[in-house]
Amino acid sequence: MISFNENDGILTVENEFINFQFDTNSGFMNFMDKKKQNTIISNGFSSILYDSRDVDSLDEAEIKWEINDFEDEGGKGKSLTLNFLSKIDKPHLKLMIKLFENKPFIFLQNSIINNLGKNIRIKSFNPIELRETSLSSIDLGTSINDWKILAGQYQSWAPIKLIDPFEKDFRPKVPDFIAPGRVVFLSNPDEQREKYEQVGDNYIVIKNLKTQSSILFGFLTFENQLSQIIFQFNKKKRALKKLRTRSQADNIILEPNEELFSELLVVNFVTPPIENLTLYADLIKKINKTIQWDTVPTGYCTWYIYFHKINEEECSKNLDFLAERRDQIPITFFQLDDGYQKTIGDWEANEKFPDGMKKFVDKIEKKGFKAGLWLAPFFVGKKSMLYKKHPNWVLRNNKGKPVVVTKNPAWGYRNTIYALDCSHPEVQEWLHSLFTKITNDWGFKCIKIDFIFGAVATTNYYNKKMTRAQVYRKGLDIIRKAIGPDVLLLGCGAPIGPSIGLVNAMRVSPDTHTSWDPWYAKLLRKRIHLHGVPCVVNAMRNNIRAFFMHKKFWINDPDCLMVRLENTNLTEEEVKTEITCIALLNGYYFLSDNFSFVNDKQISLIKKFFPFDGNTAIPIDLFESEMPEILDLPIKREFGDWHIVGIFNWSNKSKNIELKFEDLGLRKDKEYHIYEFWKQKYFGTFKQKFTFRNIRRHSCELITIKEVESRPQLLSSTLHFMQGAVEIKNCVYDNDSKKIKLKIEFPGKNVGNLTFFNPEENQWQIDNIKHINLIKKSKNIYKLEVNFKNKLEITISC
Repeated sequence: MISFNENDGILTVENEFINFQFDTNSGFMNFMDKKKQNTIISNGFSSILYDSRDVDSLDEAEIKWEINDFEDEGGKGKSLTLNFLSKIDKPHLKLMIKLFENKPFIFLQNSIINNLGKNIRIKSFNPIELRETSLSSIDLGTSINDWKILAGQYQSWAPIKLIDPFEKDFRPKVPDFIAPGRVVFLSNPDEQREKYEQVGDNYIVIKNLKTQSSILFGFLTFENQLSQIIFQFNKKKRALKKLRTRSQADNIILEPNEELFSELLVVNFVTPPIENLTLYADLIKKINKTIQWDTVPTGYCTWYIYFHKINEEECSKNLDFLAERRDQIPITFFQLDDGYQKTIGDWEANEKFPDGMKKFVDKIEKKGFKAGLWLAPFFVGKKSMLYKKHPNWVLRNNKGKPVVVTKNPAWGYRNTIYALDCSHPEVQEWLHSLFTKITNDWGFKCIKIDFIFGAVATTNYYNKKMTRAQVYRKGLDIIRKAIGPDVLLLGCGAPIGPSIGLVNAMRVSPDTHTSWDPWYAKLLRKRIHLHGVPCVVNAMRNNIRAFFMHKKFWINDPDCLMVRLENTNLTEEEVKTEITCIALLNGYYFLSDNFSFVNDKQISLIKKFFPFDGNTAIPIDLFESEMPEILDLPIKREFGDWHIVGIFNWSNKSKNIELKFEDLGLRKDKEYHIYEFWKQKYFGTFKQKFTFRNIRRHSCELITIKEVESRPQLLSSTLHFMQGAVEIKNCVYDNDSKKIKLKIEFPGKNVGNLTFFNPEENQWQIDNIKHINLIKKSKNIYKLEVNFKNKLEITISC
């Protein structure tokens, strides 16, 4: 139940988790954790910046309030609306607070009403602001020194940051020859930052590593404004100096009597930090009605083997190979990446595809695949016919010069790249026509739109009443409507927040590459804070930290997998580590190899790591490790529950890694089997914890953890990395007959083995089935070797 009362000007709304108070005498608000009886946020207030001035809840104003019952996507609850009728010639401020029944979070949103009789420009909203001068604070139990901050990314290639409060500026200092104005990596590239200021786009989660307490500030809506959570710290005092929960209106004009709202903010300081992230993602899924895909997409991409040197002949070779090996590589899409087009902006086939795109799509479909296409629709090159015909379509700065968004030598050393103005009606018409042609005329069923941050490279638009978020979403919405709901849309190089609800899948990391963590990537991270250099480590770091977005915002794309051992800088061990990480995250699964460089052993890995399950692994040490070392994927099936756990050594030296079972939610008083997938090694049974010793550099362990039972148990299967969750349809032990009945279904031809634990030392036998062998490996371990196509049923007498 939710209660409300008013006492001496203090308005109190509370449920079983949160007590919220607003003091109408001072304009401050406080948030209390009822279970801990602790005030978490003290002396917060609400503010809006307009015309280089601000209006806030501390100003002299007549405050009118109302309390109402409501029901929305978050549940049932009570809303408190506060109207601040300014007495000092300022616009009216409004603040709305929502508290829900039986929910551990609170919503806030503010708005501004222009009662001044003239146009004003709105810069930004802060539903909650804290200032040191107002004695504002956040209390998570101990000193700020114990805080670890997870800060959201602006766009696909930007880092999800794990930082300490007093770290120096994390923003990349990127030279103009790489990315002019740093528009690639920052939502506000030219904004001056104060010292010890930590910024997260869309959300920030703080964990106190000593008390295990956490707090999340996160925006839930993204249609109208780009948003950031900005913390500033006082290093000398080891204290919080300022907090802004900023929703940016980009100085758009608000006419007299109009009202403009911030995006919706959620605060949660009740749930544990990782659960806090997953709950945040659940709310975003509900509120934004996100779109995904029925199954996790699988396919082939030309990029990481051919790059710009792709041609139709090489595509045909790989098409033929994939069609012949469909049993081993059962993918759906064949995607043509960068290199087919005449130039950036002129999205027609060049001389390397002489028969054009329609006939190329026909070729793909005849081989049994669906065709995919890459393009950068918001980019246009200076040398393109599109720019020569329509120079007025590109974004321009306040001096009227085209905004340069990037320089890419592969697209021509003198082919400066500009961005299209998606607020321009003619650009909108062109976008719709282009994507209608690509899907309806050419027949592509999967579209990857890349470098789409270009749409938000400035605030100087054709339509002066649109924010960056609105212009970007307008362009994206036109694409979505043109291709229809049955075409898979993958975003890349995309602002995270305003893409939600319009794309089926999203790249959530920098590019991967054929290098693990090369010297230049390390140097650029250190020297200019550039975390987006293509390599495995940079990609996997973000992919792991973005785990909570998968199947909530969209389907996560961890970028392509390469299994080849030739024409690459990756070792076999590093390939195993990357495929294990990608598989545990269970996202978009696209291959990028020239299969003439891939041996049968590597090809056999592809099917073993196919993403059949919608769940994603949880990084247990997300806040404790720069590169999380423990990924946990809980499995629940009718015939048993277990955990698939990846133990990763990302470092350059061998190391020991301890796994505490209670971190997986396992009981301290129980005993558990541990079996390793890659080595096919049974470690034994253990309680409470297990230490993996001397894990080699860039290597991993992939283990199954099962509770010990007094009956025969299936421990593992080599047919798929989830070790029984995909291919085993049933595994039942009948205590009366002393028999195991096993049913396996896995498409195509399959060769592998299953490992069983026998608590007794008796001899097992199987029915006389061809190509099946049962081997006793030790007094308690049996290995069942199988060779079958599609289906297999076996009875084992125990």
